[in-house]
Amino acid sequence: VEHMAGLAQAKVAQNTLERDLDRAFRDLGEAVWAQVSKGKLQLPGAFTVVMKSLETVTRRIQEQNASINDLLAEGTEIANRLKKTAAAKTAVASINKKR
Repeated sequence: VEHMAGLAQAKVAQNTLERDLDRAFRDLGEAVWAQVSKGKLQLPGAFTVVMKSLETVTRRIQEQNASINDLLAEGTEIANRLKKTAAAKTAVASINKKR
């Protein structure tokens, strides 16, 4: 049992280290990409495929964000119209009650 517990702890530690490594690679990649995007860093031609892939994904994310913003704005417009309609109905109902 102790052996299995030790093995499980070692596996958890390994998973944690691998997650830390992935995070470090991601942070490095983001930092490099930021410098490339600003024109402060020039990568060798071997990275052309990766750079094009990043540009494509970045553009798609921006388009998706714009689409989400449009939908949110449309939702706000609809909510405002519904509020105005509800307020108008409430006003008409109170006028009818007074009669």
